[in-house]
Amino acid sequence: MDGTVKIRLTAPLSDGESNKALVGFLSEVLGVAPAKIDIIGGVSGNDKLISVLDIDKDEAQQRLLAYLG
Repeated sequence: MDGTVKIRLTAPLSDGESNKALVGFLSEVLGVAPAKIDIIGGVSGNDKLISVLDIDKDEAQQRLLAYLG
């Protein structure tokens, strides 16, 4: 309801691997270039705030729901 999406990654937290994996996953699912995705909050934590350019909130939500099937 609040627009929160929970994604569980298998990449390790160290060395930013999980952040890279998250950006790659979102890029693929949302159909935007990785350069259009930015982690603007929680870079080193488990909870993250993501900004995605060139896609509106409703379209992003539809694509995520379609992926989840």
